[in-house]
Amino acid sequence: MTNSARLFLLVILTVCVHSCTENNTGYINPTNKNIDSNTTEKITPEVSTQEELSVPPQNDVQKTRPTNANELLKLITNNSEIVEFHGQGTEPFWDLYLTKDEVLYTVNEEKTSYILLTPFNEFAKEQIIKYKDENGEIFKVTIRKERASDGMSDEDYPYSVIFSETELWKNGGGYSK
Repeated sequence: MTNSARLFLLVILTVCVHSCTENNTGYINPTNKNIDSNTTEKITPEVSTQEELSVPPQNDVQKTRPTNANELLKLITNNSEIVEFHGQGTEPFWDLYLTKDEVLYTVNEEKTSYILLTPFNEFAKEQIIKYKDENGEIFKVTIRKERASDGMSDEDYPYSVIFSETELWKNGGGYSK
């Protein structure tokens, strides 16, 4: 559904709610029955918020192509606040950055950007993050809230990042903002 169609639906619902009000009593009357203005019971509409209508805010447009990986790295470097989660590992050196709607994966100097399908949830004990490339191929990584290492340093991380249960060298540690 297009944003203009969603807006039209929201306007229609607002008009319906206002047209159901009788005698300026403030009581919603969807049945068009007479309502005594001394009544204490109010009839409220079933759907009253934009979220309940499943209408995303105007600025929440689903991306169809990931940002160029070099540009995304510049954005992340210039504004670390956009990073929801950062994972890293060694042998080979890799980084995984999750923003609100994109993923940047770097291995050594090679960078690839993806569209984030499953947002990071800092409260989940374990989550599978799914993301896709510009061709629509879907990838996944598991993030667990548990102490972990990046494979080389002595630094402890609050999350483990698991690309493979069998090839442990692909895994590492990470932290959220």
